[in-house]
Amino acid sequence: MFRLRRYRVFLIVAILTCITVYHLSHVSNWDGAANLEKLKGFGSSFTDQALDRGKEQQAGQSEPENKPAAANDGEAPATIPTPVLEKAPVAITSSSSSSLTLSSSSSSQYVVPTRPAQTPTEDNTDAAVDPDTEPAVPAAEMKQYVEQVGQGRFEGRPLDSSQPKSHWKKQPEHFPIPSASIIPLPSGRSKSIPVVQKAFKDESVTAKTDRERKLLAIKDAFVRAWNGYKEHALPHDELMPVTGEYKDPFNGWGATLVDTLDTLWIMGLKEEFETAVEAVKNIDFTTSNRKDIPVFETTIRYLGGLLAAYDISNQKYTILLSKAQELAEVLMGAFDTPNRMPQMYYNWAPSYASQPHRSGTRVVLAELGSLSMEFTRLAQLTRDNRYYDAIARITNELEAWQNNTKVPGLWPVHVDASGCYKAKREVGDDANAGVQEALTANQVNVPAVDDSTRELNADLPNADTSKTTKIGSTKVEKDFEKRQLDDAGVPPAAAKSTLGEKTGSQTGTSKGSASTHQQFDEIDCEPQGLASPPHSKSDKFTLGAMTDSTFEYLPKQHLLLGGQIPQYQTMYEYAMDAARKKLLFRPMTRDNRDILFSGKLSTSGQQELDGEEVKDVFEAEAAHLTCFAGGMFALGAKVFGIEGDLEIASKLTDGCIWAYESTVTHIMPEAALVVKCDDPEKCTWDETKWWDALDTKPEERIKSVQEWNQRQKELAEQVAATEVQKKLDGGEENAPVETGAAEAATGEATEIESHSSGPQKRQVIKSSITYEDGGTAADAAAKKNEPVQNEPTKTTISKVVVPADTEADPVATTLVNEVMKSLFTPMPIMSHEEFAKKKIEEQALPESYTHIFSRKYILRPEAIESVFIMYRITGDEYWREKGWKMFTAIQKSTHTEIANSAIHDVTKELVEHDNTMESFWLAETLKYFYLLFSDPSVVSLDDWVLNTEAHPFKRPA
Repeated sequence: MFRLRRYRVFLIVAILTCITVYHLSHVSNWDGAANLEKLKGFGSSFTDQALDRGKEQQAGQSEPENKPAAANDGEAPATIPTPVLEKAPVAITSSSSSSLTLSSSSSSQYVVPTRPAQTPTEDNTDAAVDPDTEPAVPAAEMKQYVEQVGQGRFEGRPLDSSQPKSHWKKQPEHFPIPSASIIPLPSGRSKSIPVVQKAFKDESVTAKTDRERKLLAIKDAFVRAWNGYKEHALPHDELMPVTGEYKDPFNGWGATLVDTLDTLWIMGLKEEFETAVEAVKNIDFTTSNRKDIPVFETTIRYLGGLLAAYDISNQKYTILLSKAQELAEVLMGAFDTPNRMPQMYYNWAPSYASQPHRSGTRVVLAELGSLSMEFTRLAQLTRDNRYYDAIARITNELEAWQNNTKVPGLWPVHVDASGCYKAKREVGDDANAGVQEALTANQVNVPAVDDSTRELNADLPNADTSKTTKIGSTKVEKDFEKRQLDDAGVPPAAAKSTLGEKTGSQTGTSKGSASTHQQFDEIDCEPQGLASPPHSKSDKFTLGAMTDSTFEYLPKQHLLLGGQIPQYQTMYEYAMDAARKKLLFRPMTRDNRDILFSGKLSTSGQQELDGEEVKDVFEAEAAHLTCFAGGMFALGAKVFGIEGDLEIASKLTDGCIWAYESTVTHIMPEAALVVKCDDPEKCTWDETKWWDALDTKPEERIKSVQEWNQRQKELAEQVAATEVQKKLDGGEENAPVETGAAEAATGEATEIESHSSGPQKRQVIKSSITYEDGGTAADAAAKKNEPVQNEPTKTTISKVVVPADTEADPVATTLVNEVMKSLFTPMPIMSHEEFAKKKIEEQALPESYTHIFSRKYILRPEAIESVFIMYRITGDEYWREKGWKMFTAIQKSTHTEIANSAIHDVTKELVEHDNTMESFWLAETLKYFYLLFSDPSVVSLDDWVLNTEAHPFKRPA
């Protein structure tokens, strides 16, 4: 029987008291309203000082004649009603690869996520219980500001259909921009811009027949892949083209459906386009199976896809513009930060969206700088200046920082966009107490996704992750991600950071984690512009992954705005001047081909750092993502009249064609290193130079192998002598030598040393090894009262001696030698040439390649994008010839029974499909192939400008 003793009562009371005190000690928002007002004041001071400057700058650059009537003078427009389908759902049935079969049925074969009907209540809230009204993390554990990193591609867990869905709701802004301070679209007439496309002549009958044959083959490939998607995956994001399954890495809103709309129209599939529009009507952008929205990917794929489909279809389908504005209203919440720099992975649910948040301290440049075209076009179509204001402020901050980076003119891969310089506050310093109080209130810090379900997309199986070059104390990373870059390495969400001090010219902040909660008491936040990430002693600069579309959008934004904002031309010219000097290089090729690539530079921007000499590190990289650069240089050369850049564009584009031709599949790998010419003007093939790049330190390698062999020989001698002695002294003549010892002694001797990570743990005979004092290991351990060690280490092996009598005994010597043969085989010491050739053979390296980081091809469009632009600008048939070879090679290797799939290794003739087909295969790659062989008047570059997802926006007249 349980008895209630007095000490038990006291124990229960003590536990309850501790729990109460613990929770009360974590409640930082005792005066939430007051603190929030101070936080708003901090945001207002930032915008007054730093952001309104942008409005004056923009106003000064344009020459307005009549200011356009912005919708509600920049205020939020009325809520866009969700369209109601009056007709029966449209069913899409299976069809052959050569035709599209559409039918109308009362029972659809697919279900598009729809917005549930809501019963109005007196307080205008959902009648159903919203599972998101309570945060996933208790309020007592919330921190000031949501600042997180995220993952562009992430498939959230399926929602429980029995539970009510959480829906986004428009929240009052914490850091609103006054109507008078909103940066307006330029309202003057478009400037005169040079003609971009070549004036094409009429083609011959033979040439037309050949072109149309190729065009039909490309269209058939598209129709086949589209049929596979609609039959097996619609309305989900992506088709898995090997198994016929689907996945939803982009919020489950039908990424392939929306991304493909304009391609359907361009290829003349008008009925299919209309059917797809019907499906788009039912997409609900206010809910998702992801906790966050990847703002960049959502903008270029969904928002860009909707706007382009609206433009390309002659603006007939108004639902497309309505859905674009519906999505944009959700995304605008990401810009509600003190400095108006967006939170790139936006927590959309009300309990998160209602909290103050700010941009990150380690934002990917391409994600931050590649929102401009989509929001500008939306502003032009809706006459709502809020959308343009959102991206114009980003442009202004990029411009202000451009010539103050470690490579003036270029921006680094990662950016501190928080707008917050955190410095240690001296004890008793209350000068910034108001700001400090604001910074310690109302923070939410909830991860974007459940780490237990996160997919680590480690797509670099051939990358040597143990080898990194250090600059100061910073690693030179190997990142290869799709503009947002997720297919390689550890996803951004895995990164952790802490708060700290500003060092030198660098900022003193990094992303806060849960463990830094108490540090907020010691930190002030001072407004700052864009900067390098906290504590970064070096920055990485490239035109490729994680920066690409920021540079790409400069000339394209100039075209979209009719040349009325000069800053885009100025920024582009500064950037390309730096890129020519710092990033472009000529690779050494056997045919001495005059081509170029754009590499990667890591630099501290200084000759000396912390008293030590620091050298820049340049990587001669040939990456598929960087292949867009040829088209960008070509467009910039025509639009801005930059002499010599069209030749650079040709060499960059031809460089990627060379990379396609270099592999057995005739497809370029994701990313690799090649041999860089010392002199770009005079560069001839040199086999030994290639070997030197493959075997950079042969003397050290040979010495390392010699030392390894010596250590293994000594170890084997000790084991052999011990075994022989055991046989002779113990009468165990027939006792076998343990094979474990032999394996341990030989270790990795048969492997090529370039990939050796050193000896593994050895298993050595325990009992009879004799030490200098005459005792055994057991005796020595007994003296120290310690257990016997299972194996001798580097420190103990020197104390092991061969019993003296074995050296004088011929029988023992013979036995030792015989045992040694089974225990030790020296690692071969290869010459410089032998090692290089062996590495080429084992790693299947094409000529001039020194390392392949990722051998994949994931149906990327960047190379054919530049080929298409070069053809439209020059009219040279060379580009069509090369483009057709690229198409046939890709079709051969990626073709599946259902559609097309990415492949694992382009250096193997026997291809292995990886069962993915990203939406850009239909949105970009096949579109560029089609436009290459279409009549040049189709999507003319003088009438249209394409975003980074190949979505065409109408240029102003």
